Amino acid sequence: MLEEIFKNIEQSIKSQMEEKFGLSKEQSNQSTSIINEEIKNTIMEAFSKGNFQELMSSVTSSVENNPIIQKLNTTIVPQLVEKVGLSQEMAQKVKDFSLVTIFENIKTEFTNEQGGFDLSKVLGKLNLGGIPGAQNLLESFSKIFNK
Repeated sequence: MLEEIFKNIEQSIKSQMEEKFGLSKEQSNQSTSIINEEIKNTIMEAFSKGNFQELMSSVTSSVENNPIIQKLNTTIVPQLVEKVGLSQEMAQKVKDFSLVTIFENIKTEFTNEQGGFDLSKVLGKLNLGGIPGAQNLLESFSKIFNK
């Protein structure tokens, strides 16, 4: 699910990092990889803990009030500084740009025309094979919402 969204916008984000911030190809590749991995880990952690309200809120809230982005604000910048060698200021700019772009795309993928959370879109994109009990959860949601 997330991999598909990231693949669709990854090249655009990389080229914009290079154009807007002067990053090298290697730096944009490393930065994108770090950001995508942190987003996936944070979302999967929330999902595995049953924090569905937080996940739904992340899809429908503004970037400034997004609980997932607020968590990511503390993890991404230090990694960009340490692993990519960006300055604190540049890492902040790259993180802000990337998160806004990615979450705007996620929002488009999982909300209805009125901007509300669309569970059917989410269920249609989930790959839950790696989470114990996820298939049963998915089947239960499908039964509930297909009545």
